[in-house]
Formats: sequence, C-alpha cells, structure tokens
Amino acid sequence: MKGSAAMLGATAIAQLAAEAETALRTGDGDRAGFLEGRLALALRALRAHAAGVLDAGPARDAEAVASGEPVVPLAQALRRLLELLRAFDLRAGEHFAALSPQLRALLGSDVHTGARP
Repeated sequence: MKGSAAMLGATAIAQLAAEAETALRTGDGDRAGFLEGRLALALRALRAHAAGVLDAGPARDAEAVASGEPVVPLAQALRRLLELLRAFDLRAGEHFAALSPQLRALLGSDVHTGARP
C-alpha cells in the first residue's frame, strides 16, 4: 500500500502505511492498531475527496469538448493510472504527469502540489 500511495502522491497515506508495516514487523501490535485507525481515517478522507473530484469530471469534460481539447474522462484515466500502479508499470509516472493539469484544475494548486511526492 505504501508504494501505491506514494506513486499516487498520497504521501500521508504512504507514510502511515510504512509506519504500520514497521510496527507489524517489529511486533508492536499496539502501535500497529493505532496506525490502522489513522490509516482508515486517511483512506476515508481520500475516498470522500476523490468522489467530489470524480463528480466534477463530467462538467470539466464538457468544457474541454467545447474548447476543442481532446477529452479522456477523468474516471477512465484514473482507472488506467491505478492499473499501471498495480502492475508496477513505470509508465504510471508519465500517465500521472499527463493527468496533472486536469487534476490541478479540479483540486486547486495547493491540494495538487501537496499531493505530489
């Protein structure tokens, strides 16, 4: 999980996953349990935020069509990114870079910049 989260730029989730992995490896069950709870909260927050971004996708796509930009629906592009990440395919970085302008427009510069590894 830590690697996939890092590739997506979810640095807080990657850090929590790494800490939980270390706690499990060293037998610190109390710390691992604590981190599991924090990780669950972070994942819920990410899911909630992603839902808002994905819901905004169709409006952004309509604007792009009107302006003549080529359009790949955001949900489709994010699914492809996830496939590349799961396959440990190095093209995921290029795919994320290609999505960055659209993500920046939807998330705002501060959130987008904070999501970068």
